[in-house]
Amino acid sequence: MPIWTFFAPNPGMFDIHVVYRDVDDLSNLSEWKEVNIVSERKFLHILWNPEKRFTKLIVDAVSYIKSSNGSADIQFTKGYLVLLNIVSNKENLLEKPIARQFSIIQSCYFNGGKKEIFPIYRSAFHEL
Repeated sequence: MPIWTFFAPNPGMFDIHVVYRDVDDLSNLSEWKEVNIVSERKFLHILWNPEKRFTKLIVDAVSYIKSSNGSADIQFTKGYLVLLNIVSNKENLLEKPIARQFSIIQSCYFNGGKKEIFPIYRSAFHEL
């Protein structure tokens, strides 16, 4: 069932960020890189916005992971597999990576514009 969070009583108050990093055979770690979830808005998006489905897919995948409450079988959930597939198809961050890890982060602006960051989940490394 899709999850819509922009209506009360539970409006969406947090931004979701999916980031990933690579490791090579010498155990060098790359910097985290964010998956671009939201594209730049254009006037045409009022009528046609196919990128909205990708954004919705990520929001639903994150919701699956959050609702699993740290289950041991989280790697077999739909949400986990969707996010793993998305980050596995992104560009390499090191010259010869052997594995990739992803993380989910929530952010929100509080107290007059101060941005707070909350880590939600960090995956294990997966071979590429």
